[in-house]
Amino acid sequence: MIDLIRIYLTATGSCTVIFALTAIAAARIRKANLNFENTLARRYISILNHALLGNDGQCLFPLIKRRRARLLLAVIVSKFCSSTYGYDRNITYTIARRYRLDRSVLRRVRLSSGMRRAQWLNTLSALPTDDRTCRRITSRYLGSRNEYTSLYAMLTAMNHAPEKCIVLLRDYPRQLHPLAISEVLMMFKRGLIPTAYQPMLDSESRNVRMLGLCVVRHFGIVEAEEQIAKAVNSDDRSISSAALFTLCSLRLPLNRPEVRRATARMDPNTRRIWYRHRASEGY
Repeated sequence: MIDLIRIYLTATGSCTVIFALTAIAAARIRKANLNFENTLARRYISILNHALLGNDGQCLFPLIKRRRARLLLAVIVSKFCSSTYGYDRNITYTIARRYRLDRSVLRRVRLSSGMRRAQWLNTLSALPTDDRTCRRITSRYLGSRNEYTSLYAMLTAMNHAPEKCIVLLRDYPRQLHPLAISEVLMMFKRGLIPTAYQPMLDSESRNVRMLGLCVVRHFGIVEAEEQIAKAVNSDDRSISSAALFTLCSLRLPLNRPEVRRATARMDPNTRRIWYRHRASEGY
């Protein structure tokens, strides 16, 4: 009996040591991989900056044949495209097409799920895609139950065909929340959506009108005063409220019958928010 206990304790101790050594080795491998990716990312960023200065002939990325390296380059190019504007987009698009970054990201989209899939779709929405990839994205993920997956699938389609922006917004199966509208506005600011604000404000689609009000409010377009005042009378409470806040943000006159009617329709909580916003804007 004592011998069995000794054997059991010895085996247990050996397994514990093996598990501990395995965990230490895995941690070291993860740390080494992270250091390698950070070093490679700095190198890729340096090469990309060099290419944007007009030296595209020297735009050669080391270890680019590796799948992880292509994914890393796709993330870097996507972040650069989504956070800057006023640059030559042909350079980044040439790099993305040369190494087929959209195919690499699309493979990760298929293998992922939940918010991880939405994250990869967000990366893909800033990269150039071909017609086949765009059709796959819209057919599979535009109607997804995950609202972020559906949103970034729509943004991918917008990036591929900016001239269809209004159609995509009109046919989008959900109502856009403020975060989604801000994502579309970022594409508008980068010059990817060639659409004037007047057709958006006159549209019958709720999503299109909300984007139009956001554009007018962000860029300070006071010439749209009559169209904003018309939107205040909308039966849709969200459009009416957005139009009220747009009038206030643009410092336009609020002594209007439509403003008083819209204020009377508000519930007490919304009315308090509205009055605080007016006070903060100096009314």
